[in-house]
This record gives sequence, C-alpha cells and structure tokens, in this order.
Amino acid sequence: SQAASAIENAILHEKRIRQERIRSNLERYVASQIVDLILDTTEDVSLISENRHIAVLFSDIRNFSGTCESLAAEEVVEYLNTYFTAMVEEIFRSGGTVNKFVGDMIVALFGAPIHMKNAEALAIDAAVRMQERLRSLDDAWIRDHFHTGMGVSAGRVVVGNIGSPRHMDYTAIGDEVNVASRLQAEAKGGQILVSRNVYEAAQDAFSFRTMGPIRVKGKQKPVEAFEVLYGENTKGRRTKE
Repeated sequence: SQAASAIENAILHEKRIRQERIRSNLERYVASQIVDLILDTTEDVSLISENRHIAVLFSDIRNFSGTCESLAAEEVVEYLNTYFTAMVEEIFRSGGTVNKFVGDMIVALFGAPIHMKNAEALAIDAAVRMQERLRSLDDAWIRDHFHTGMGVSAGRVVVGNIGSPRHMDYTAIGDEVNVASRLQAEAKGGQILVSRNVYEAAQDAFSFRTMGPIRVKGKQKPVEAFEVLYGENTKGRRTKE
C-alpha cells in the first residue's frame, strides 16, 4: 500500500512538471487565460486547419532599417527585445495570440485558437494599447525612434497548423490577412487603419475617421479604410464620431 501510494505520488508529480512545462511554452505564444482554456479542454480548441472568423493585426516600425543602421547589431536586438516584450504584453492583455515576428513586424490573431465573439474590438483594443504603451516606455531612445503603423482586418480565413511534416506553424491564410498587411503598410507612424468589416463590428466601442477607398498593393479594387482615433481626446475606447 505504501509502495503504491509512493508510485502514484511520483506519477502525479511527473504529470505536474510536464503540465507546467507545457504551460510555460504555451504562454510564450498566447495569453495565460487562453492557456488555461487549452489545458482544461473545456473550450472548442483546435489546431487542425479550419475555416473560421478571426481578426488579424499587423504592426510594423516605420523606417526601421534606416533608424537602426548606425547601431551595432547587439543594440538593435536589445531595443527590439524591449519593444517586443511590451507589445506582446498588450496583445496578451487583450486576449490575442502572437502569430509571428518578421523582422520588426508583429502579427497577432484574435479568435484563434480560441473563438471570440468580439474579435474585432479586441484587436483594436490591443492596437490602441500597443500605441499608448510605446509612447510611455521607460526607454527614451525607443520612444523617440520607434513609430509603428498598424493594420487590422477581419473575416473568414483558414487557420491551423500549416507546413511540412517536419516543421509546422500555427498561422492564418486568406484574403483578410493580406488586407491587414496592406493596411499596415499604408499606415503612418502612430496610425491604426482598419477595414470596413472591422469598423462595422466595433463602431460602437471606438472613435473612427473615414479614410475613404485607398489603393493597396495586390488588390485590384480599392480597400475602404478607417482610422482609429485614440489619445487624449478620445481615449481610444469611446463611441464613434
């Protein structure tokens, strides 16, 4: 009986260690509350490729190469890590999932792998938080030199594990991903541009300015864009103008 009890305790201890290791790894990609849902398996969580409605956020530092060309590589990495740490915290605070880093660009998903009823509003909330956090960082050099443009779009895309049997990424594929990327490319430093479907879903929670149709690379038809207004006058989380 004592031996059986000792074996059982050892097995439980090993399971706890394994679960904590899994939790630690997952929390590098998704917010802690989403990790809890994944581990508890009480929500519809799936990494299998599927078509679902999500919001996609792209964020990129304007003229990053030119800004950092006089810096040593070690300094660039240090500044980027400080910047990424702050930005990821705000994405997680809004319930988003960090999809990937591409150089100085951040791609985040809202609505995958966990379904979200208000993915568009949460994506805008994250974008506003990121812009405001960037302006309040302790590092004066980053505040003065890192100015980000952001784009948000939403709609049905394919999300899931995509790649080869030897290497896969959990990512999103679809036209709305491309639209978010193009809107980000058009945004000036400090600006957040969103597509019409994002505007319509979140118009009661945020202030917007109509930008009208804009032509973006890779799209034959212009994309109707809206700028999210935030800051001292609107605080970002207010009703539309």
